[in-house]
Amino acid sequence: MVVIKEDKYWFFTHFIADRVAVISQVDVFFYFLVTTLCIIQ
Repeated sequence: MVVIKEDKYWFFTHFIADRVAVISQVDVFFYFLVTTLCIIQ
């Protein structure tokens, strides 16, 4: 049972890490997009 709990915790931690990585990529893309629009204007 302990091994299963550790596996769930590991999966949960990596799931959060993946979500944070995706959010970071979106933030970088959004920042790049805003900067490009500011340069054009």
